[in-house]
Amino acid sequence: MAKKKNKRVIRNKDDKKALEMSFEWIFAMIIGGIILFIAIYAVVNLMSTGQKASAAQTADELVGYLSTYETGQGTGINDQIHFSSQSRLLFEECVPTDNKPFGSQSFAFSEKMFGKYGTPGTPIPVYSKYIFANESVEGKDFFIVSIPYFMGYKVSDLILIYSQKYCFISAPQEIQDNIEDLRLKNINFSDDINCSGVKVCFNNNNRDCNIKVSGSCPGCQSEYETGTVEKFDDNGKLLSTNYYSGNLLYAGIFSSDTIYECNIKRLMAKFSELGKIYLDKIKIMKTKGCSSNIQLVLASAAQGANSLQDSKGLLGIYTQVEDINKINEAASEGCKLFVNE
Repeated sequence: MAKKKNKRVIRNKDDKKALEMSFEWIFAMIIGGIILFIAIYAVVNLMSTGQKASAAQTADELVGYLSTYETGQGTGINDQIHFSSQSRLLFEECVPTDNKPFGSQSFAFSEKMFGKYGTPGTPIPVYSKYIFANESVEGKDFFIVSIPYFMGYKVSDLILIYSQKYCFISAPQEIQDNIEDLRLKNINFSDDINCSGVKVCFNNNNRDCNIKVSGSCPGCQSEYETGTVEKFDDNGKLLSTNYYSGNLLYAGIFSSDTIYECNIKRLMAKFSELGKIYLDKIKIMKTKGCSSNIQLVLASAAQGANSLQDSKGLLGIYTQVEDINKINEAASEGCKLFVNE
């Protein structure tokens, strides 16, 4: 039987060279892909880092900008800031016990790029300002308003920051006049519940209201000198109830529950500290022949403010503040404890 001969496959040099070239191309493509991935990752990471640094710088510049918002004894200051692209301010942290006794809050800035918001910059702390806003404020146009807040004497300025459109429904004339005096922007007045924007209703129980304001000061010059601000979700479920006095009405409307309550504690801490200064002033005034019973009422109000648990306690302090105002106004010209012009 004839033996089968083994076939020998003979590859020529060109085939071997082609195989080596094919392997080299595959290897080059793999290495190239890795290098490209690293490059893209580095660029994205660099962009994120640069974006974060830019956001932190913008927030820092905003803090400096807000330092000019001091109203003195005036009615208020307002302005509008425009960004070229959709932007976001994040008010995520407010600590009433930090930086004793005045507390602190911080905010970060983020800008939308390629359809989504970038990484927010490092939060910038604010120690001497009381900013009332929602935890996230978005848009290209931001409205900033600074209005003074008094509890007998001036306590501080309330800074309101918002971007949404608001519709004040059935607002009483004194509220409309006050809004116009403060020159608050992006706010319309209407009696129609179907008006556009965040619906702020005054003594109105319509379930379509986003915010309901109720006055609770019938014996006062204005029923809305004190009261509550209630907020509801789209289904009409109550989310929060905040109590206010004076211009804190607007702070309650334009800020979230957590920021509002935190800043109330911070404001009351400052009222209490200023009260100690005025109590020392009373002692000096007594040496000049000035005498009144304002000392006991002020000391009680300052102590109550220092131990305030939430905004509901404002109503009791407000009653004492009204007594302080009456006593101060009745004092002779040279014996007034404070003068608000």
